[in-house]
Amino acid sequence: MRVPIYTADLNEKRGFNRIAKKLQQNWPGVTHLNLASAQGILSRA
Repeated sequence: MRVPIYTADLNEKRGFNRIAKKLQQNWPGVTHLNLASAQGILSRA
């Protein structure tokens, strides 16, 4: 899965969590992804 990241997405206190929530919503598979896991995946990417 590719998620485009722009400089506006990395605004202070807002962008990282917004991207993580989108990743959480669009995660493929049967099981749901919690927000902490989505943030961890995004930080590694």
